[in-house]
Amino acid sequence: MKLKPVDWQPLPEVYRLAREAQIQAEVDLFRARSNARFLEATARRGETHGAHTVLNRGQG
Repeated sequence: MKLKPVDWQPLPEVYRLAREAQIQAEVDLFRARSNARFLEATARRGETHGAHTVLNRGQG
């Protein structure tokens, strides 16, 4: 493994916190988009198939 220079200093805490905030924002955006797609797909399935037409065939 390559050794670090003698005068090496880690990045300030501010950079780590900024990276964490950016990653969290990306995760939140991904979740919001995923939930929106799920709700749209659920709504489409409900409109297309109705209320369990296969189960209600013999009734009525």
